[in-house]
Amino acid sequence: MDENNKTYQELIEEIAQLKRKLKDIELSVAIHEKRENALSHDLERMEILINICPDFFYMKDLAFRYQLINAANLRYFNLNEDEVLGKTDIDLMPVEAATRCQETDRQAIDEKRLVVSTEKVGDKYYETYKFPVFDKERIIGVAGIVRDITDHMLSEIALRESEEKFYKLFQNHSAVKLIIDPDTGSIIDANDAAANFYGWSIEDLKKMHIYQINQLPKEKVETCMKAAERGLKKSFEFKHLKADGSVCDVEVFSNKIEFELKSVLFSIIHDITPRKQAEEAILKEKEKLKTLSEKAPFAMVLIGNGDQIIYGNNKFTEIFGFEPGEIKDGKTWLRKMFPEKEYRRTVVSAWIDDFKDARPGERKTRIFNVTCKDGTQKVISFASVVIDAGEYLVICEDITETKRIEDQLFKAQKMESIGTLAGGIAHDFNNLLMGIQGYVSLMLSEIDPSHPYYARLTAIDEQIKSGASLTAQLLGFARAGRYDVKPTNINDIIQKISLLFAKTRKEIVINRKYAKKLPSVEVDRGQMEQVFMNLLINAWQAMPGGGEIYLETDSVMIDEKMAFPFNIKQGKYIKISITDTGTGMDEKTKSRIFEPFFTTKEMDRGTGLGLSTVYGIIEGHKGFINVYSEPGHGTTFTIYLPASDREIEEDKRPIEVIKKGEGTILLVDDEKAVLNVAEAMLESLGYKVYAAENGQMAIDIFKERHKEIDIVIMDMIMPGMSGAETFDRLQDIKRDVKVVLSSGYSLNGEANKIMGKGCSGFLQKPFGLETLASKIKEILV
Repeated sequence: MDENNKTYQELIEEIAQLKRKLKDIELSVAIHEKRENALSHDLERMEILINICPDFFYMKDLAFRYQLINAANLRYFNLNEDEVLGKTDIDLMPVEAATRCQETDRQAIDEKRLVVSTEKVGDKYYETYKFPVFDKERIIGVAGIVRDITDHMLSEIALRESEEKFYKLFQNHSAVKLIIDPDTGSIIDANDAAANFYGWSIEDLKKMHIYQINQLPKEKVETCMKAAERGLKKSFEFKHLKADGSVCDVEVFSNKIEFELKSVLFSIIHDITPRKQAEEAILKEKEKLKTLSEKAPFAMVLIGNGDQIIYGNNKFTEIFGFEPGEIKDGKTWLRKMFPEKEYRRTVVSAWIDDFKDARPGERKTRIFNVTCKDGTQKVISFASVVIDAGEYLVICEDITETKRIEDQLFKAQKMESIGTLAGGIAHDFNNLLMGIQGYVSLMLSEIDPSHPYYARLTAIDEQIKSGASLTAQLLGFARAGRYDVKPTNINDIIQKISLLFAKTRKEIVINRKYAKKLPSVEVDRGQMEQVFMNLLINAWQAMPGGGEIYLETDSVMIDEKMAFPFNIKQGKYIKISITDTGTGMDEKTKSRIFEPFFTTKEMDRGTGLGLSTVYGIIEGHKGFINVYSEPGHGTTFTIYLPASDREIEEDKRPIEVIKKGEGTILLVDDEKAVLNVAEAMLESLGYKVYAAENGQMAIDIFKERHKEIDIVIMDMIMPGMSGAETFDRLQDIKRDVKVVLSSGYSLNGEANKIMGKGCSGFLQKPFGLETLASKIKEILV
């Protein structure tokens, strides 16, 4: 039983082994079938590819019988596949052609290599590639690919003909030409023009390398030739050597061409020496222009197409603070330099109007306020010139200082005009006051103080003096009011007035800093007292709650630049500063403070003549005054007066009293009212009077009675013969004639000229009996 079981077990294992072998066989068969299917599919694809190929394809056995042929080849034979397979070329084509084909077939088999040949059949050209066919290591036949190259061959033929034509042109054309081997640098050929240009014969040139002519290092020349060969660059500038040793600038145009079945560089050479010389001259001029631009006292900006800033010189940075790179276009420039939007719109609108119809070379000038990089404000004159369409040159000049000077000059001219008007009004008003004061003075001298009208007349006299004080301020503003000029220590006047002021203004603290050993100044002391009192009062009024005033003096030098806008001479000046800690002023108020009758106070608190009088008096003394102020930061008035070398004189002012006298006086005045009252006043003082209404009448009287006339009192401003001419004529008659000028104007200008000629004294209208009597006694003594 056990043996039977074992035998059965072995049988089962054998069956299992048979099953596994069967599966392996089935798997092997499936793989083989799959490979056969794949091979069949590959053969089908290869057959499709061979048949769609436009070139001829065939395969022959060792007897040169066709075993395979594609559709293109069948079309050439005009046969079907059955009519070709198994046959040789002898059966299919002329014997001569068939023999040539079999010869090259045999060559490929014998030499076991690819054989390439070109043949012409009729009017067609064919290129044939033949190679042996192997079955493992055994040659079993030959295969071939035949390509129709007729178009290519015709092109080559045309190219050769073209080259021949090219060579003829190459030789005969007047341009300098070289043919160069890019690999070696050898000169393959040169034309007659090249021989003439370089000075070597064509044969000599053909023995040379381009490196012997080109003055660049060999490596750089090779780099240029490679670039030309690849078409990366066609134009080059070199320096070429000639046979005579000279070197010239050339421009070389190089192209790769096929020449004699070889790629070469065809180069045309132009002599650009004159052009380079011209360019160098232009470059030098540009350098000069650049130097001029960089040294120019104004900024220069070149704006190109697209609103781009192409160039800005050093002055641009100096004026505006911006480097040219920080402002790349016009929009950025406008935005940074004109940050206020509305003002920027005004600027843009103005420039658009300027350039709307502007022609090249036409210049347009505008002045704008500019904000610089550091925030400072400057006044800039922009002169814009159209260079070309869309290109502009903008010249920017900083005229901030010039504008300031112009404003000062304009202000000075305006004040001059107002002063002339004020002086004329004061003159006429003084003549009116003269008539009133004269008669009041006479009446007061003739009645007893106990008379009921005496007090009223005295009041009238005081009002006349107030009126005269007002006209004196007007004359001071008109710079027509220096009466008694003497060398003075200005510290003494400031000290005297500041002490007097301090007694009545206890809430004000005065700080003094006087320079020691100051030079003297030639001033009318009374007027200077008025100047400093007016300025102290002005400072006090700016500090309603009290404050401090700083008084300082010093000696300074004024140069030509500082002197120019004030129309004064350069030299040594005495500087006086009055600073308060008050409310300060804005620019609008500051620009008008020296105008007569301008005031920021209530109507009943001032006449508006205080500062205008200060201005006029200082100008009348050949000095000038500056003011600096900011709202909430107080004010500083700075006065500059010319220093003098004269010794300081003591201040001695006489007390005026009525002193009667005797003698004869010639009185000259064109104003009838003044003439009448002055005549009455002189007669009341005991003098004999001859009255004359004009200069000619005075001359006539003086000619006749000059021996008895002791003094001439003469108006300065008269119609017809002026006071100056009248004075000259009086001196012609009597050299030592004593003349007293009398005028509604003060001692200045024309009056000073007359005084300088030997005039004895001056009477400022209006004057009373005391002043008149005192002046006559002073002259007659």
